[in-house]
Amino acid sequence: MAAPPLLFNCDFGGMFWNPELWRTDPERYTAGAIHKFVDNLADQGVNTLVVNPNTKVAWYPSRAVPTVLDGYKRNDPEHFKARNPDCYWFRPDFLDPYLDLAEAGVDWLEEAITASHRRGLTAWISVRMNDPHHGANPADPMNPPELTDAALQLGGREANPDCPYEMATRGLNYARPEVRDYMLRMIRELVGDYDADGLQLDWLRVPACCPPGADATTVEMMSEWFRAIRRLCDERAVRSGRPFPLGMRVPGNYRMLKHIGIDVAGLVQEGVLDFICASNFMQTAWDLPHDQLRRELGPNLQIFGVTELIFSFLWSRIEDAPTGRYLCAHPPALRANVAGKLVLGADGIEVFNFFVGDLSRRFQAMDVRSQYPALRNLTALEQLRGQEKHYALPVAGRYCWAPPFDRAECLPATLCPQDRLTLRLPMCAEPAGGDLELVVQVIMEAGPPNGQDMGVSLNDAWPNQKGQGTDQLLFPTALHATHIPAHRACNFTFPVAAIVEGWNEIVICNGAREDPPPGQTRSPACRVVGVELAVQARSRARI
Repeated sequence: MAAPPLLFNCDFGGMFWNPELWRTDPERYTAGAIHKFVDNLADQGVNTLVVNPNTKVAWYPSRAVPTVLDGYKRNDPEHFKARNPDCYWFRPDFLDPYLDLAEAGVDWLEEAITASHRRGLTAWISVRMNDPHHGANPADPMNPPELTDAALQLGGREANPDCPYEMATRGLNYARPEVRDYMLRMIRELVGDYDADGLQLDWLRVPACCPPGADATTVEMMSEWFRAIRRLCDERAVRSGRPFPLGMRVPGNYRMLKHIGIDVAGLVQEGVLDFICASNFMQTAWDLPHDQLRRELGPNLQIFGVTELIFSFLWSRIEDAPTGRYLCAHPPALRANVAGKLVLGADGIEVFNFFVGDLSRRFQAMDVRSQYPALRNLTALEQLRGQEKHYALPVAGRYCWAPPFDRAECLPATLCPQDRLTLRLPMCAEPAGGDLELVVQVIMEAGPPNGQDMGVSLNDAWPNQKGQGTDQLLFPTALHATHIPAHRACNFTFPVAAIVEGWNEIVICNGAREDPPPGQTRSPACRVVGVELAVQARSRARI
């Protein structure tokens, strides 16, 4: 039986983040670079390239809507100063490769589709429906001049000071016909003029559509707009003689989209959508219930699991400063995340933001690289068994966080003496008799209590109270080796036979006494900030 399909989502800059990796000409960026990028994916077993060619403007040579290169001349610093001098993307060293291709008459989107077909990949186009980048500055090149009127924008309300994007409340207002007409022009061009094989509407960049509180009339207005896109896809399928599926990238809490006008369940029931790709916004989803999605949305929809960029919002220590860990640079975590989705019935996997580790110019101090070889056989569940894996439970709100669309996190959590916390995590069963063991790491705020009263039970086994204190990450590297000083950890070891296929239940107990003996101080509450699990070789655990 063939492994489930592996989709690689490449955003508007994905082939340009690190040009030195792909260029075939030392002087200019050429079509050969696009083919080299696609060849690398094909060599790793990717089945479908999902190309995003837009923000609010086109990053491809559009004739229907404004493009990012409009008005730009090579090495023109005044162009950037006049519009948004602080934006990373609008610098000559990032835009010039696009200009190289445009001046040579190369449409990079068309070239990516051609390269995909040459290597036997299908190619889908992914349209970002409300890209968040620099939306607050009307003069920024990310914003189409015709849509800068404040009446066409959502008002914006920052509810989370840690989040730079105002989810659901800032961006283009699809309640306005001008916005819907603009985006439909772009979609009509992409579906009609390019030889792609499918279309994805990306409502995770960002989940903003109509103002929150959409009534039935607004929902029906948007549903009719989606039906018009479905008709474009069906017409394209007739012309090409091959299917042209339509789907969406949606948040894990997809039902919340109906409050901003997008009735996912209704569109699925009508047959408007062929697939969805469900995910959190930036922290990869570890406990998204794909089995529940199947029960809710029925058997006729393809449901893809999605790996995201951030392993966990829990910080580790790097060069005396906290920073996040990337899934694309950590194969054990990539394997664990995919395995947990496949065992719940995901029809395939879409890797998202995988190429971000290529961006050495921006993250040079981090010295990370996207591990493309880890993509090979990534969706072959039986081949994942017996390999090291790094699981985690999602933790609440840092950096790019999208409440209420991300599924609610269980961590952090405060455990008073005798309190218990139950967590659920999908995992794949492991073969018996090997050198693997399971380590459950409970990460807590530093300070008393010291963890000796903590216990962990896995799948109703008798609680393990033999935790070993540590400041080491489960998979330490030269870059990410220890927890930050504000955290401490305790490791609890189990046989891998304790893992069950599918949902696993982890119970953490603060076993400190509520009524200590006379002369002893009552133990304070324990703040659990993270829980991670390693399926790892015993030899690694002893290091």
